[in-house]
Amino acid sequence: MTRASSRGRTALARPPAASARAALVLEASADAALGGMLAGTAQRIGIELRLRPAAAPLPIVADDTLAHALRSEVLARIEGTVDLESGAGARARRALEGIVGAATSKSAAILREESDGRLTLHLRDRLPVDLGEPVEAAAAIRAAHARRAATRVAAEVQLPPGAEERARAITFGPARTLSDPSSRRVLEAFGISASPWRLAENAARAAAHARVLGYPIDLRVASPDVSAIDEARFSAIELRTPGEVREGFRAIAREVRRLAPNARTLGVTVSRHVPGTPRLRLALEANRLRIELDDAIGRKLSRPVLASAPADTAAVASILASFEGRDALPDLASASGRALLEAIARFARLSLVLADTLTAAEIAPLAPRGDGWLVLGTRLTVRGVDVTTGS
Repeated sequence: MTRASSRGRTALARPPAASARAALVLEASADAALGGMLAGTAQRIGIELRLRPAAAPLPIVADDTLAHALRSEVLARIEGTVDLESGAGARARRALEGIVGAATSKSAAILREESDGRLTLHLRDRLPVDLGEPVEAAAAIRAAHARRAATRVAAEVQLPPGAEERARAITFGPARTLSDPSSRRVLEAFGISASPWRLAENAARAAAHARVLGYPIDLRVASPDVSAIDEARFSAIELRTPGEVREGFRAIAREVRRLAPNARTLGVTVSRHVPGTPRLRLALEANRLRIELDDAIGRKLSRPVLASAPADTAAVASILASFEGRDALPDLASASGRALLEAIARFARLSLVLADTLTAAEIAPLAPRGDGWLVLGTRLTVRGVDVTTGS
């Protein structure tokens, strides 16, 4: 039997009361091709898996192991806290620091360290579930936390009316790279916000836009041929006076002429400076999403995460749970964390909705502002269409 949880998910199935200390039962649906391997893995770690077409799907993110998918799904369906028993050793406590509490009589489930150092999950009247080494258990718990947070915003991630039509009007034409302003307009059509901005063709217009937008101001070259994403000298950051803005415009123009003399330029994008951290760099190519921290220290301390483009915020949350830079990100259950999940999900939607025309997309950086996230720089590349046949 199953029962619906308060989050609308299929809860863990409970065998009849007479079968005390039975294996924990997980009902889910999954790709038939994985059925045998999933059942074998579930049995190995102490789960009785019942695959039913009508049950909630088992999320399996690219590059995750089947054991991780099963463990995180079991943990995500527990209603209440999962806590660590007091007798656990230093290695387990270090791995789980900040993501579980100390076990009490009110804990819904308890983590116990076995003699070989592996952690097991204990629920009342159920046989233990093997959660693996402490780092594996921590990864599964983070994924479960992220999945629960994502369910609260999944229904809210909808494209604005007419999003695809507006985006296609911008991307229609020959194969090319879009300038920063055109790329921003495509993202804005999909509901991905950018810091307030204007296009300036000359230094005087840049200073005029800066007065309207408010200081401090950032400038980035507007060109289909070169980008501040690749070359920092094609930008000027945190300018605070009209004179600095005019000189910033001229400096960018000089650097473009020096480093890319044949580049076509429209001027610069003038935008409000956003000081928030962390800053993320997102990239889409061939239906693959890449996420990394967009600062020199962050890139040294954490590797990018690469995964199939997620279809919803739950999949985004699972990807972020395996991201080495996750500790720099906000709690995904917070307003800022939910906004980040939504922004990444909307960005990934580009590869699905515009699959026939989009070849690559980048945001660098995506920065927090209040409870939201704003695009500060972006670049899209399209494969183009034959304007005589429409293909």
